[in-house]
Amino acid sequence: MKGVGVALRSGYWCECTTFTPGSGEAAELVGSFDADSVSQVLAWIRVAVREIAPALDKEAAEAAYEWMASGCRSTRQALMAGQADTLTIAHGRTVITWAVRRVLFLPLAHRAGDRLPECADRFTAIPIKRLKADRTQSASE
Repeated sequence: MKGVGVALRSGYWCECTTFTPGSGEAAELVGSFDADSVSQVLAWIRVAVREIAPALDKEAAEAAYEWMASGCRSTRQALMAGQADTLTIAHGRTVITWAVRRVLFLPLAHRAGDRLPECADRFTAIPIKRLKADRTQSASE
């Protein structure tokens, strides 16, 4: 299809997963967000962290408030440099991770659109960490 251009959109793919080590369960995708800017990424994570912080145990809440107060600066710097970054908070036996990486979005169908293509229901989201673990496991078998 010569002459047909596809406009790629630069942005950030954000995921929030929970995982309980030793449970035998895979990490569970809690939410995802496609952001256009680092500011949107930080706002998405800050809102989530601010919402859950009061329910966290003391140590986890302190880590959450510390990230909001100053840790988000290192996240901003990493993302501005084109690097992926994560925020991980352990609460009891549960590990909550926000992972962000720079991506190019291919315009297909808006994921919140009224009429998604038929193939939209055939696929489910798989957390980034699980994909890496599955690839490592199959390579060692």
